[in-house]
Amino acid sequence: MVTGLMVCSLLSLVGCDRTESVQWGERGTSMIHIDKPGRLMAAADIHSIPEPEPRDPPDPAIPLATEVNENIQVLTDLDALELARLMQAMSTWVAPKEGCEYCHNTENLASDEKYTKVVSRQMLQMTRDINSNWKSHVAGTGVTCWTCHRGQAVPSGTWFTNLGPTTPSAGITGVKAGQNTSGMRTVGNSSLPFDPLTPFFDGDAQVSVQGLTALPSDNRNSIKKAEWTYALMMYMSNSLGVNCTYCHQTRAMGVWEQSTPQRVTAWHGIRMVRELNGDYLNPLKTLYPTERLGPTGDAPKVACDTCHKGAFKPLLGVSMLGDYPELAGYRTERPGVVPEEPAVLALAEPGAESALIAALDDTQAPMQEDVAEVALEPALEPAVASDAGLAETERTALLQELESVRSQRDAAIAEAETEIAERDRRHAATLSQGEGDRAAADARLQQERIALQQQLAVVRGQRDAVAADSQMQAAKLTAERAAALRAAGARLDQERTALQQQLAVVRAQRHAVAAEAELQIAKLGEERAAALRAAGARLDQERTALQQQLAVVRGQRDSVSAEAQGQLAKLSDERAAVLRAAGARLDQERTALQQQLAVVRGQRDAVAAEAERQIAKLDEERAAALRAAGARLDQERVALQQQLGVVRAQRDAALADTESESQIAALTEEMDALRAMLAESDAAAADLRARKQAAATEHAHELAEAKESITRLRTLYEGAAEVGGRITPEGIVVNLGGEELRFPSGSAVLPAGALPMLDRIAEMLAARSDLKAKIAGHTDSLGNPEINQALSRQRAESVMQALIERGVDPGRLSTEGYGAERPIADNATDRGRRENRRVEIVMIEQTGNDAVSNLTDS
Repeated sequence: MVTGLMVCSLLSLVGCDRTESVQWGERGTSMIHIDKPGRLMAAADIHSIPEPEPRDPPDPAIPLATEVNENIQVLTDLDALELARLMQAMSTWVAPKEGCEYCHNTENLASDEKYTKVVSRQMLQMTRDINSNWKSHVAGTGVTCWTCHRGQAVPSGTWFTNLGPTTPSAGITGVKAGQNTSGMRTVGNSSLPFDPLTPFFDGDAQVSVQGLTALPSDNRNSIKKAEWTYALMMYMSNSLGVNCTYCHQTRAMGVWEQSTPQRVTAWHGIRMVRELNGDYLNPLKTLYPTERLGPTGDAPKVACDTCHKGAFKPLLGVSMLGDYPELAGYRTERPGVVPEEPAVLALAEPGAESALIAALDDTQAPMQEDVAEVALEPALEPAVASDAGLAETERTALLQELESVRSQRDAAIAEAETEIAERDRRHAATLSQGEGDRAAADARLQQERIALQQQLAVVRGQRDAVAADSQMQAAKLTAERAAALRAAGARLDQERTALQQQLAVVRAQRHAVAAEAELQIAKLGEERAAALRAAGARLDQERTALQQQLAVVRGQRDSVSAEAQGQLAKLSDERAAVLRAAGARLDQERTALQQQLAVVRGQRDAVAAEAERQIAKLDEERAAALRAAGARLDQERVALQQQLGVVRAQRDAALADTESESQIAALTEEMDALRAMLAESDAAAADLRARKQAAATEHAHELAEAKESITRLRTLYEGAAEVGGRITPEGIVVNLGGEELRFPSGSAVLPAGALPMLDRIAEMLAARSDLKAKIAGHTDSLGNPEINQALSRQRAESVMQALIERGVDPGRLSTEGYGAERPIADNATDRGRRENRRVEIVMIEQTGNDAVSNLTDS
């Protein structure tokens, strides 16, 4: 009876959901990892993986996917068979019912008309980014689409900004400001803030409870932030199916030296989730339909539960990258040329998964062996209790064997604890060094911020100088136009004076003729009176005609003066408009430096067309003014010729009427004077034609210079477009960073293989002998500044040597190393540091006297 009761008790215990615990730290520290194997077994279907798609042997002869398919933007390194295999697997992972139609128009696979295709493309980039750049969290296991989706189009575990419960908690009404709301599963149904994810996973709030300084001056860690932190810890515990001791020493939660290595992995995981939400998921907000957005209109985001789903290693630690290495990152070599990484292939071997052992962290290999040995104990105890018919000696032997297993387990656990303590010490030292590096990085960032502010002040000063120069030019042009008008007025006054003098001479001649006629009348009598009166009438007519001519000349003078004033006002308005347009173009060019090259080309063509139209308009105005002046001179010459004809007729009439020699002499003198006046008019016309020709020559020269400037500007922009650069006040700047030029870590040796960008730059320098190049090397802020300075110069010299090997004259090249002094991105992120590790080539235009010209003056 007693034996039967013992058997029943053991069977009932075996049937229960047993709880297993593993000692993580030294005894008495409460660092115990608690696990329920039954819970993982119950969720075995969730953590299982589908059978891999059959894979063909790598064959370099198979064309790339980009050669067979259109609109391939991410998986450009795969061949056609690899792409088809991966697409089939993704259909199984994400949309097993809809298949390819979930993302594609099956009649036009290249179309982007479905938003799901654009989202999938972004998710592929994110997956490769995780596997390539976040090994500090995913290690060699990596992730695939199946890790999150598990056969669902919308993966479980995504989240939105939480607006809070609609009903009060425990009957308490009022505004709670996001705090102290119980009954929320996200925070373990505790009375903690209901939305701990937004500040930590969508923002950059510090995960901290204790402040680093004393109150009240600079301590920014409030009670609410502490509650946020504990709510986040509850969420992470639920997502991974662990308790706090998985990462922390509960008696010293904030002490890194007494924490487990899993805390470091979790630290990197929080930063990884922030980057994924900020760089990949939030930008997709505009693509989603309304029903896919959250209550506040935000896009779905990821967090720990999206991948882990209750297991402290997603998919219980089984890696799928061995079957799908295409998702591990961009490959620079064709498949089949370089063997696959052995470590990645090993992940796909059968038997790589196990329930509890594979779920432990990769850094705890000795602990995994101990957990496997601990798992033997529940298997031995039922065996001992279930066989009631064994002899006492056999039962004693089994119990001794069980005790031996337990002793071995305790010894293994003690050894593992020692090793973990040693790792904790090393980890604490690494973290202390990291904190020092972070403080140094903060100081460098502050210095860089000050330098950028100084640069901004310099740019503003340059802008003000340009504006002042434009105003000076406008004032100078206005003064020149006023001088020209004054000169034109002076010429008109001179012409008017000359005409008045001519009129006075004619009047004097008329009076003399009248006096002579009266004498002749007195002498000749009444028979000659009629002829003299006729001559007087003709003289009155001439006087009237001259007065009319004088009125016409005055009217022409006033018209010319009004026209000149109108032209001056119009020219001033046009000049002001041109200056305003120039200022607007300066601002547009400054903004265009941060825009696409296509926009810059459009602005360049618009500026060239506007300049040509203005030049043509100015040419037409000058030509019209010269034509009007020539017409006026022709009219004056015709009028003088007419006057000369009248005088000649008078002379001939007087000669016919009388034989008076004195009258003939007077008329002859008048004719000679008129001839002299005509000669002077012809000389003035010739002088005007000469000035017209000189003005035309000067205008043609200015037009040629303007066209040359436009051609030079167009050539500069086209040259910058050919090498992928941008126009700046310093010159044509080409950034060799990212995928263009990658140096090995800590090395200045150029990567092997073709460097097409350097080839294009060398060709441009060969075609443009007026360009010189300054090669500047830059690094991120990690490491020793002096070493970074030297390394940046060495990398710049490596690029210079590569250009010399491509035929560029060394005398046209120079190098400079700036280290981490001139970042273009945030050194606090991996992506920012990648962008800062670069080499920039600045091509500078040289004038005839070897002086550097400003490329933006055009």
